[in-house]
Amino acid sequence: MQNNLMKAAIVLAAVATLAAACKTTEDDYQPAANTETNAVAQTFTIEFPASINGNNSISKSMTISNDDSPSCRFKASEKVYVYNKTQEEYLEGTLSPTNISSNGLSCVIAGNVTGTVEVNDELEFYYNADNFDNQEYAYRKNIKYEEQNGEKTNLLDAGIAAGITVVSVDQNGKFTLDKDLEFKMLQSMFKFKFESNNQPVTVKTLVINSEDNSIYAFYQPYYTPAYQGNGMLLYPTSPTSDYLYAAICINESLSTSSDALTFIVEDNNGVLYKGEAAAPSGGFKNGNYYYKNAAIALTQFGQLPTIGGTYSNIDKEYSGLAKHEHVEYYVEAKKWGDPCIFQLSGTSTGCFYFLSWGGTVTLNNLTATYGEFEEPFMESSGGGITLDIHGSNSIACTNNDYCFVNVTLTGNGTLTLTAKKSEYKGFYNNTYTVADGYTVTCSDATDNGDGTYSWTYTISGN
Repeated sequence: MQNNLMKAAIVLAAVATLAAACKTTEDDYQPAANTETNAVAQTFTIEFPASINGNNSISKSMTISNDDSPSCRFKASEKVYVYNKTQEEYLEGTLSPTNISSNGLSCVIAGNVTGTVEVNDELEFYYNADNFDNQEYAYRKNIKYEEQNGEKTNLLDAGIAAGITVVSVDQNGKFTLDKDLEFKMLQSMFKFKFESNNQPVTVKTLVINSEDNSIYAFYQPYYTPAYQGNGMLLYPTSPTSDYLYAAICINESLSTSSDALTFIVEDNNGVLYKGEAAAPSGGFKNGNYYYKNAAIALTQFGQLPTIGGTYSNIDKEYSGLAKHEHVEYYVEAKKWGDPCIFQLSGTSTGCFYFLSWGGTVTLNNLTATYGEFEEPFMESSGGGITLDIHGSNSIACTNNDYCFVNVTLTGNGTLTLTAKKSEYKGFYNNTYTVADGYTVTCSDATDNGDGTYSWTYTISGN
């Protein structure tokens, strides 16, 4: 029952607060303690020259034309936020690009902001930072890359001018800086599509990570490190085999020449694929446009089942790296403390199920295999699981001693279990309960010759 306590903690945290129910959330991290200051808040009217970092091929504001040529320009409609890193607070209000040059590569950042600024304070300027306006507290503000739709018109393009020091502050609402603002991009743009066995793969869900764990779902200025939430998800508006585009935030200090983007793809039929794309020499860097016109080759590794039932909230989490391919289903009752109730049928390959509490799971002609880790097929954080068996079902846990713990059997059908420990017969300690009015018979063990054994249970009754 490896990782049981960790999984239970995850589920309990998810129920306690809506923010913690997200796959990745800024609330998972504790903010640094505020630094005391005697500075007086005031309103500043400022105008600072700004430019785009010349080393970045993709910069503010980025759009991609029909021929995939990036167009990178400052835009007057976008906002600039000011973070006082020394005081650990944001100045209220936003700035905007003005006096934009004819080529769009330089401008004057101007506007009014209110807050505390002292000589030698270190400031950071954030351009087009998503998810800042709707966050009340500084530690909640973040640039969010977690979920995208793959469309070129929906790409987040945020930049930062960091390491700026305040030289002087006067009483007339002015302060000066030690240098002009030069914005560096916090992400790169990627373009890709996929195939398997030379056939296009229609993408319903795309999970992106990297071998070096160098890409992140959030950039949160208040935290050290600012990179939080490893990996990201992409959900096309509708399943597509066409090109997909993504803005990916990279921690350049982690990405090396041996890095590679790793992909897990769920297609429109619930088939799971894995694949990767190698990094260039020196690793992935922000501010670039990475693309391959040729499709990235994927290999199939799993299949999602058909899931039914109306009394549970079911969320699936994909493994972080494609080399550890599996999908974990986290099941919560709609009301805390109530049983989880849902059904599984069809084919389930590479999937694990964790219930926030006990409940009833109907298995109806399910064929399932789970062998990636030393874990049972299904677990619960508390309370037993009733398996309502219908039709012919088989579950193979080829890397674990058993498939279930603390279960009650009911229904009319068969259940074939495959696991490693012969004396357990598929259930922990060969222990299970039979519901009133039902009978269960178990076949002799079949030695599969690969270190696993199989048993068939026949359930019948009312």
